[in-house]
Amino acid sequence: MSLTGFLKKSGYWAACALVACALSGCGGGKTPAASSAAASSAAASSAPEPVRIENLRVELPRTTDAAAASAALEAVPELLGDGVEVGRVTVTFGTSYAATAQALEQGGVDLAFLPAADFIRCGSAAEPILAAAPQRGGTAGTLSQICTSPTEYGEKLAGRTAAPTWNELDHARWGVLERDSLAGYQCLELWLEDNYEGSGVEDLSNVAVYAGWEELLRAAAAGEIDLFPLPSELRETYGQLWTMDATRTDAAGARGFGRERSMEQELGVLDTTPRLYAWVAAVSPQSAELTREPFPAALADALEQALPDPAVRLSVMGAEHYAAIRPEDLDGMRRLMMGET
Repeated sequence: MSLTGFLKKSGYWAACALVACALSGCGGGKTPAASSAAASSAAASSAPEPVRIENLRVELPRTTDAAAASAALEAVPELLGDGVEVGRVTVTFGTSYAATAQALEQGGVDLAFLPAADFIRCGSAAEPILAAAPQRGGTAGTLSQICTSPTEYGEKLAGRTAAPTWNELDHARWGVLERDSLAGYQCLELWLEDNYEGSGVEDLSNVAVYAGWEELLRAAAAGEIDLFPLPSELRETYGQLWTMDATRTDAAGARGFGRERSMEQELGVLDTTPRLYAWVAAVSPQSAELTREPFPAALADALEQALPDPAVRLSVMGAEHYAAIRPEDLDGMRRLMMGET
């Protein structure tokens, strides 16, 4: 083909390409802009409505430091972040947990903090949205591992692949804390009742009660008990002390347990208990808007900011940290307290 012919053909195909591009919208900025605007409009219309309340009425126990509580909660509206709009906070202090539960039930307050056991005992129709958590950003509630000690019988149970029978558990020497301890007694009680036809700690033949976790773990290290409940986070707390020589002490003055192998190597785990809860924040049925996200998580974060000292937060709000829960998360406590879900 001659150069002239080639140029003519090239011009022909270039013209065809320009026509096709024009028909398909190439080079026109209006169509993509319209699509972008439509997408933005759709995204805006699908965004959830903010949680709005003009006056958030909060009730706390009368034992709380009133001045510190009021100052902290009054600062909450500015700390809630996007998606939550609170005009102001009004703080009251209940004369009793029963009175606070009744105020929630009747809509006299929007939100209240009270012990989970009292909340359940009062049978309120209010909805729990937060519960005490062991650490910031952690899961709410308390649970324990059912641990085996480094004793002959403890190691025998640890080597089982099937769940132990009641007779096997009853043969063991148990260590627990006082009855009011969630992790040291009540979690174990619920686990036993759920798995062994209602039998509990008091039905076990050999149970020793200890004043605290260090005493309980010393008994395990000394071979005085075979089984005991233990929160998993305490393995880290007492891990160094477990293998420290008995002639030495740590920074707090606690004497070493004198074990040669690590706690992880020596303490087996039979099972994990259900979760129980120390304190809850509950919302009145008349204030159901507050159960909607992002309010629960935003409130938990705002409390951390308003009361940065965990010790003060504990004295004011009943717990050092709070995390979101669902109403059904309290079913375990209901079974423990009332034998129902």
